[in-house]
Amino acid sequence: MHTNWTHLDTRIPEWMAQWKIPAVAAAIVQHGEVVYAAGFGCHQIDRPGPVDADTLFAIGSNTKAFTATAVGLLVQEGKLAWDDPVTKYLPAFQLHDPAATRLMTIRDLLCHRSGLISYAGDFMSYGTVYSSDEVLERVRHVPPAYPFRGGYGYSNIMFLAAGKVVEAVSGQTWSAFVHERLLAPLGMNRTLTGLRDLPGVDNVAQPHQFTRGQTVKLPFADLEAIAPAGSMLSSAADMTRWLRFQLAGGCVNGERLVDAAVLEETRTPHTVVPILPEFKALIPRRHFSNYGLGWVLNDYAGRLLVNHSGGVDGMLSQTAFLPEEGLGLVVLTNVSPNRLYPALMYTVLDHALGLPEHDWGAAMLAQDRREQARAAEERQKLDANRLKDSRPSLALEGYTGTYTNPVYGEMGVRLEQGKLVLHLAGHPHLTGPLEHWHADTFLCAWSNPSYEESFVHFQVGMDGKAERLRLKVGDFIDLLPYEFIRVG
Repeated sequence: MHTNWTHLDTRIPEWMAQWKIPAVAAAIVQHGEVVYAAGFGCHQIDRPGPVDADTLFAIGSNTKAFTATAVGLLVQEGKLAWDDPVTKYLPAFQLHDPAATRLMTIRDLLCHRSGLISYAGDFMSYGTVYSSDEVLERVRHVPPAYPFRGGYGYSNIMFLAAGKVVEAVSGQTWSAFVHERLLAPLGMNRTLTGLRDLPGVDNVAQPHQFTRGQTVKLPFADLEAIAPAGSMLSSAADMTRWLRFQLAGGCVNGERLVDAAVLEETRTPHTVVPILPEFKALIPRRHFSNYGLGWVLNDYAGRLLVNHSGGVDGMLSQTAFLPEEGLGLVVLTNVSPNRLYPALMYTVLDHALGLPEHDWGAAMLAQDRREQARAAEERQKLDANRLKDSRPSLALEGYTGTYTNPVYGEMGVRLEQGKLVLHLAGHPHLTGPLEHWHADTFLCAWSNPSYEESFVHFQVGMDGKAERLRLKVGDFIDLLPYEFIRVG
C-alpha cells in the first residue's frame, strides 16, 4: 500500500516562498514505483516557465555515489580492489605526507579519511583554467589537518582521484564510463555528466543566490576540473531511476547491473562523521553519522538512512532512501542558501513511517535564524576590534604586484580606478575588489556573490613594500587560509 503524498503540493510552494526559491522538483519512490513526481516554480526569476519532473538541475555532490559505483563495477570485474594503493594506478599521485601517499587506497579516496580538512584545496577547482591533472598535482602542497585515517575531512579532490583511477583502469574517460555503464542501462537519458553537454538542452533550471535581501541569477559553476566529485546535472524523473536501482539492490528491469555486494560496500560505514550539537537537537531521531563510499549513512527512527546532499553555486539537492522500507526521494532546488531540501526529506520520512507530524520547515528556518544571529554576532565582534580611522601603512601602489601560492597559483593585485583588485590567474572570471579595513588588512567582496567576503592581510617587508598576503576564500569553498608570496 502506497502513502498519499498530495499534501506536498501545498507544502512545497509554501516553503519555496519562505526561502525565496524560484524552482523545486521532487520525486518519491515506494516499493519500486514512482508515487510522486512534481515540479514547481520557474526556471529563473525573470523568465517564467513551467518546472516539472524532467527539469534539469545541477546535483553537485550527489555525483559522488555515481563515481563510487563506477569504481565498484571495476571491482566487480576483478580489474581492481577496494584496498589497492592509489599509486598502483596513478603513479604520480602525491599527498603532502609521503607515508599517506604510500598507504592511500582506493577505499580511502571514497570515504574522506585522507587527513585533509574538509574542502581543502577546493577553490582551485571551481571555475578554473587548471586541468583536472593540474588540480590533482597541486594537492601535494596542501598540509594535512589530521593524521592519515585519523579524522573526517570532506574531500572533493580525492573523488577526482577516484575518477582518474576509473579512467586509468577502464581506458575510458570518467564521463564516458559513467554514461555507458550506469546512465544508459538505467535509462537516465536526460542526465549529463557536465556542462559541456548542456548547450542545446531544454527545460533547465538556472542557479540563483539569495544575497543582501535579493535573489540574483548566477552562471552555472564550471566543475569540469573536478567532475567526478560534483559536475553532474539531472532531473527528478531521472533520479527516480537511480533510486529504484539502489532499492532493487543493483538490478534494473529485473536484470542485475551491479552486484549487491558492491552496493553494500558503498553503504558500509567507513568514517565517523561528527554531529554538531545544534544538529543533535534539531534531528532527535538521528544518533550517528558515518560516511560510506559516496554515501552518508545515518540512523532515523531505527532505520538505516542512506543519503547525500549536493551543493554547487546556486543549486542544492538531496537524495535519500531507506533500504528496509523500499522508500526513496530526491529534492532539487535552484537557490542558495536554503534548507527546503532537508525539510522535505524529513517530512517525507516521517509521513512514510507514520511518525507524528513535525513542522520541519519551521525547524529549519529557526536553525537558519540562529546561524544568521551567530554570524551577525561574529561580525559585530570584528567591527568592535576594528581600528577606527586607521590608514594603510603604504600607498595603495605599495600593495600591487604579483603574488604566488603553490596551491592556487599566481594572484595579481592591481590598482584599478583608485581601488585595489585581486585577479587570480587560475580564475580569470573572478575578481576581488578590496576595501580598506584597518592597518594592512582589506576586505574582499568577490565578484561572484556565492562567495563570502574575505579578509586579506598584507605583510610589509623591511623595504617598505608588501612582501606577502594571507587570504581565506570562504568556509564553503575552502576552510584553510593560504599565504601568497610576492614575486614581482
